[in-house]
Amino acid sequence: MFKIVDPVKGELYEPLIILPKAEVNYLHSNYISVNGKAVNSSIHFHINEKMQKSYQVMIGENPGLITSGKNEESDKKDFTIPATYTPLVKNVPNNLKVISAVKSEGIVYNQYRRVISYDHIPVITYFAKAESDIVNVDLKKSGNNIGYIIGAGDKVPEELEQMGYKVSYLNESSLTDENLKNYDAIIVGIRAYNIYDYLTDKNETLNRYVQNGGNLIVQYLKSNFIGDKKIAAGPYPFSINAGSRVTEENAKVHILLPEHPVLNYPNKITEKDFEGWVQERSTYQADKSDTDFEKPLGMSDTGEQESDGSLLIAKYGKGNFVYLSLVLFRELPAGNPGAFRIMANCIALPKN
Repeated sequence: MFKIVDPVKGELYEPLIILPKAEVNYLHSNYISVNGKAVNSSIHFHINEKMQKSYQVMIGENPGLITSGKNEESDKKDFTIPATYTPLVKNVPNNLKVISAVKSEGIVYNQYRRVISYDHIPVITYFAKAESDIVNVDLKKSGNNIGYIIGAGDKVPEELEQMGYKVSYLNESSLTDENLKNYDAIIVGIRAYNIYDYLTDKNETLNRYVQNGGNLIVQYLKSNFIGDKKIAAGPYPFSINAGSRVTEENAKVHILLPEHPVLNYPNKITEKDFEGWVQERSTYQADKSDTDFEKPLGMSDTGEQESDGSLLIAKYGKGNFVYLSLVLFRELPAGNPGAFRIMANCIALPKN
């Protein structure tokens, strides 16, 4: 341990961290290959040694991939190199793992440091393997321009970009009738309505966007309020139950409306798209909603009553409003193929 003196907190003790001589890390935990197309990745290398040495770069490979990149030597301390991966088999959902490394004096280094630092716990440093998944997704999409309102700890936008969408970030000043005409869909990040009160104030503007033919997708709300102000989201009333969730990631999903567009266009959604989910299925589900909402999915944890509040869709004017409590915000960064297909279908909901 070593001691530091903080001017506010006083004397603090932290663990002494022993670093490897070199660290390696992919810039993304997964890369999306849409229909077998080549993907460009970036691998970051950091040398902790003070002595100047030459390190042999070893780009990760997988038998299911064609790998393009240089296994070269470098004497730099901090550098990034590109690598291109192409799946050998197209349109087959699969996660192909690759691990990169550097080698020096016969020793291979293939980890990088991660730090957990919060006031209420000791600082924790651990070392993760320098690996990434190349996710081969059979994916069709309709629409291109997405307006995105960032939520809490939100990693969805970068996954949308990997899917091939053009993503523009929106804020209060950009939520105008004229500007919103530019977008095929507007997606609101997780808990954004519980962070930004301007979203409630702009609800009528967003409703007009839907009425004129846009698709508005609202990812989960944590509650029905921001402070003591009731949230207004969408054209029809619905309420959120913080206790209504499906925490078993392999819970059975029932298709309640098999002919609904969200399950058929442009991708056919089946129970297979719910395989391999991580951590949970749905959180902060809707428990009460207007009759204008359609509910295509049903699910429940073991021994509990089935809920149909994980995905709500309502037609309004020419467009559609979606409340999405399915945990796509977890599944997309985790590289689940079904999550990409479900999100693409929400974006592509047809005009009425």
